Amino acid sequence: MPLEAYEKNFPLNRFIDQIEKFYLNCQNFLTIPCLKDIILAKNETLKNIGCAVYRGYTYLAPQNDIGKRINFCNYLNLWLDEQKSIYVTNNSNNNNEQWKLIDELWNCLKQNYDKSRHCDRKEGTNSPEIRKRID
Repeated sequence: MPLEAYEKNFPLNRFIDQIEKFYLNCQNFLTIPCLKDIILAKNETLKNIGCAVYRGYTYLAPQNDIGKRINFCNYLNLWLDEQKSIYVTNNSNNNNEQWKLIDELWNCLKQNYDKSRHCDRKEGTNSPEIRKRID
């Protein structure tokens, strides 16, 4: 098997792929109750981020392998930190207020899973450092 194919099938890379396919995520999750307020905000970027968070969280929480679940949770946190840095820093105060909808989504998702399956939100603030941690 070529290295590229092996890397593509690596569990964390498959997880990353699930998160980053916004156009697939949103079409599948528009009727999810936890996403209702984000959809009503009528902000395409926020909707894409929300759908990606939903997909990532619902993919990682049922994982039986604790190591995978922790790795996926860490990546989702890092990815979301990067998205927040881009979304809030490059936009108006209104977008900072709208970002609270993403925080509410995370809390809603946590309520849907047993405590042993939770992925806690750990926010970072340094965008270049976040990108380094992701890579």
